[in-house]
Amino acid sequence: MATSLKSLEKKGYISREPEPGDARRNRVTLTDKGQQAVDDCFACLQRVTRRAFAGLSTEEQSVLRGFYLRMLDNLRGNSLPHPMPKEES
Repeated sequence: MATSLKSLEKKGYISREPEPGDARRNRVTLTDKGQQAVDDCFACLQRVTRRAFAGLSTEEQSVLRGFYLRMLDNLRGNSLPHPMPKEES
């Protein structure tokens, strides 16, 4: 973690300052350059999402999002086990 923070600080994306009252801790904040990078990434993600969902109806998009959320729950271990569908012969 310290190496990642040092790299981000060196590149100008974050700044670190000692936490008042506790010299062992640092307060990490985004710089203007860091905030711009976050904004750029978010805008890119929105473009990719619009392109990925193009041609799908609102209902299809909703169903797909529901599947994705359920899959995330499965990966996080937050869901009940579901039996695997049987393959048709």
